[in-house]
Amino acid sequence: SIFGSFSFLSAFLRPAIILVCGMLLFNLPTLVYKIGMFLRGILYFFFCNDKSWKKPQDPMIVMEPILEKEKTGEEQKLERKTIYLCRHGESTWNDTFNKGSHRSAAAFAIGF
Repeated sequence: SIFGSFSFLSAFLRPAIILVCGMLLFNLPTLVYKIGMFLRGILYFFFCNDKSWKKPQDPMIVMEPILEKEKTGEEQKLERKTIYLCRHGESTWNDTFNKGSHRSAAAFAIGF
């Protein structure tokens, strides 16, 4: 019967729920912090004005006359510079999100 298999499922589900609740209550400050972050995220989602932004002006409208004058040799208002960007490879992002033996997926999800 279907109810017989349901009781079999609840026999495994109940200890798992008790374990998860115990783990969450054991680290109560983290639970409260994450619930607060979750609620702030929901409030931001519904009340932010990021959905109504104005399209910025095309930069070529401003730059095109300057570039044309530079091509013809009339004026040279633009100074060209070379920028070198260096990236440091060992960051907190890498430590947090890269896989490794230092953190399991379950511990990452729970926050321990």
